[in-house]
Amino acid sequence: MLQFLGDRMRKREIRIELTVWGWGFIVLWTILGYFVYQDFKNVLAVAALAILYTLTTLLALIPFVGVIVQWLAMEFLVWPLIYQLTQLPPTWLTSLMFWTSLAIGAGTTLIVTAWIISERRS
Repeated sequence: MLQFLGDRMRKREIRIELTVWGWGFIVLWTILGYFVYQDFKNVLAVAALAILYTLTTLLALIPFVGVIVQWLAMEFLVWPLIYQLTQLPPTWLTSLMFWTSLAIGAGTTLIVTAWIISERRS
């Protein structure tokens, strides 16, 4: 019985790392933050917000509901934390950061969900 199950199960290695795209977005948001806010304290706040938004994208790996969990974390955990610590005023940049991260998360959830469904069928 165990041997039969072992033959059917495929061993997969999943590797998650912050790629060039992730670091690129963090650097891009930080540079834009410099031009929008023109204050070093707010630039650091934008960098922290970019890092935390990038990390919340990992929540999108949860099949079916990952983007909802990511949205809840971004809306009710990350943004209030950054605002409370730094009083970073919301601007078009913080909105763009939010919606870009959420769009990436939605694509990630869609791909993971499609992969899970295809694995269940085979």
